[in-house]
Amino acid sequence: MSPSARRSGLAYEDLDHQLGWNFLNGPARTLAHETRLAFVGLNPGGDRYYPPKTSVETGSAYRRERWGKGNTLNPLQLQVRRLFDEPAGKLGGDGAQLMDDTLAWNFCPFRSPSWDKLPNPKESLAFSAELASSVFAVCEPRAILCLGAEVDRQIGAVLEKRGLQRIEAQKPPAGWGKVTYGLTRYAAGDRAVLVVRLPHLSRFGIFGRPASAAAVDRLTDAVAHAFESPSPDGPVEERTSQRNSQRQPPRGPSAEGLRPHR
Repeated sequence: MSPSARRSGLAYEDLDHQLGWNFLNGPARTLAHETRLAFVGLNPGGDRYYPPKTSVETGSAYRRERWGKGNTLNPLQLQVRRLFDEPAGKLGGDGAQLMDDTLAWNFCPFRSPSWDKLPNPKESLAFSAELASSVFAVCEPRAILCLGAEVDRQIGAVLEKRGLQRIEAQKPPAGWGKVTYGLTRYAAGDRAVLVVRLPHLSRFGIFGRPASAAAVDRLTDAVAHAFESPSPDGPVEERTSQRNSQRQPPRGPSAEGLRPHR
């Protein structure tokens, strides 16, 4: 068990949580300096107890586990799979492999029926921020995908506390009424991080929706560019446009170049 997972177990008891906790939603090997992509949810949902889980060694929980009725993938999982297929295709790789190589975790590890019903919310958030900071002490992803506005705010605050500065923030339309997504760049020295705020995909399923196709293309172009290059120079839209003009046909199904160097 990693020190971060052990801390989660201790805090779970101290903060009077009752429904279990999860740490990583993928293999433990993804908690590594070389991992270039992170995906952060809010917290595990549910109104009954599940045993604590430190990692999912068979691969990403978003594709390997079954959270829907009748032992099926639920709508969120289907959206997340589409999300990863897009940048993987632009990088000439495989979406499933990219999912399995991504550092995926919930910002808050403690399960609750809803975010509003999280026990001891102030203390739980404070612990979750410390946990995220300890994760980023090990792993320096080039892009962080945040599921919802609360995760985006919390992750941004953690990065700034760790010395990164917000360089640019955009809120482009997601092709769903007034719904937007976010592209925020943080930098410190020669290190750059793109933080992507996704609309909550269980409610706003933009992936595979024709009206959101242009937004999805821009969003995943930005992720693919950040994944390829750590450079903090130039605005997101400018670099994405440059990447579009230089785009090459997919190089086939191999995931080489997507996997962390181990």
